[in-house]
Amino acid sequence: MTRYWISLLVFLTGFIFAIFLTGQSFIPLINLPSFITVGLVPFLFVSVLFGFREMKAAYRTALQKEPDADCVLKSQGFFAVFGSTITRFLKHYGVTIFMFIYLNSNGKYEFYSIEAFKNKE
Repeated sequence: MTRYWISLLVFLTGFIFAIFLTGQSFIPLINLPSFITVGLVPFLFVSVLFGFREMKAAYRTALQKEPDADCVLKSQGFFAVFGSTITRFLKHYGVTIFMFIYLNSNGKYEFYSIEAFKNKE
């Protein structure tokens, strides 16, 4: 558990350092569609597959000191599926963002505009 907190502290320190290094605030870095696509949608997708009761049991098993073998196997399966789901949604979102940037390579980035879908000449 200590490794988790140390790795989280290192990540947050690096993130805050990167923000201060650029001289910007963190508000432009918050992209709500990416948080929904990569965070919320995979969570809901996995909740349909496993159910909230099984998800709660998997997280509870991960925090127990001596869980039984059956719970560990179920928890391991849940986290494997959850991790692969997040990875697949992340890849899908990355390809989608790349396509929007490529299609709008005329100097204006119009990701949130309907103009991105129109044929510009």
